[in-house]
Amino acid sequence: MKYYYKVVSTYSHGNLRSVMGRKKSICCLMYPLNRWVKPKIGKIFIFDTLGNANSFLLYGCKIYKCLAVGVYPIKFNKIPDPPVFLRNRIIPKFWKVKGNKNREKFFLFNKNAGGIEPPTGTLLAEKVKLIMEEK
Repeated sequence: MKYYYKVVSTYSHGNLRSVMGRKKSICCLMYPLNRWVKPKIGKIFIFDTLGNANSFLLYGCKIYKCLAVGVYPIKFNKIPDPPVFLRNRIIPKFWKVKGNKNREKFFLFNKNAGGIEPPTGTLLAEKVKLIMEEK
């Protein structure tokens, strides 16, 4: 069984959610332990190693070991800048783009989408199940 790593933020009463998103955002997912979570749109960003997840770790966030289905490497060079994840209109447009080359062009035509290189070791997954917190 292959394990991956998911960086999540905690909010009231220790509940876990997406790092890049507000509670009412289409891209913000809630992560109950030991339950499969699938996004409403797009894919879930996970990491291949604990070390790479630690490199991305932000203040107030935690890393969880997880299982994942439909895992594959990112084949495009840019993802929306983190503040963009808070804007609902940009995210659906980004994920609806077909093909990796077209996704690259997305940033040329959507200047307010930002665009950063994915952190080292970032993978995409169809669905994820958090298993346990890494200490």
